[in-house]
Amino acid sequence: MAQQVEERVEVRARRWRDDWPLAAAAAVAAAVDWVAATQLAGVDLAVGSGSGTQHIGVASVIVCAIVVTLAASGLLRFLEPRTAHARTIWTATAVTVGLLSLAGPLGASSLQAGLALVSLHAVVGSVVLVGLLRSRSCA
Repeated sequence: MAQQVEERVEVRARRWRDDWPLAAAAAVAAAVDWVAATQLAGVDLAVGSGSGTQHIGVASVIVCAIVVTLAASGLLRFLEPRTAHARTIWTATAVTVGLLSLAGPLGASSLQAGLALVSLHAVVGSVVLVGLLRSRSCA
């Protein structure tokens, strides 16, 4: 007589605290990129803001990277229980938002500042995209 064996795989629901290491990694990557651009290459990260100029400091880069990571994680967390295609939808949304965010550097005060800002966007976007997709494939 054959005995039926039922294998149960328990997937633990991800919690917000699981996303903080990725947010920290994105913030560190952005800070390193900022230091490389401003301190090593001497680029003045500035963008036109209304009638003035706004200088981009390391604190705003770090805060922005953390906020972007947690917002991206929140969207993926929202989609996962609602659709079987959560990763596909999230990836398409993340890539689209990342590409649209590249409009921001168009207001840079110089070509060098624009390229450095594009680099910041690409670094944070890459860390978030790869980090969230890898963490969810192991969940």
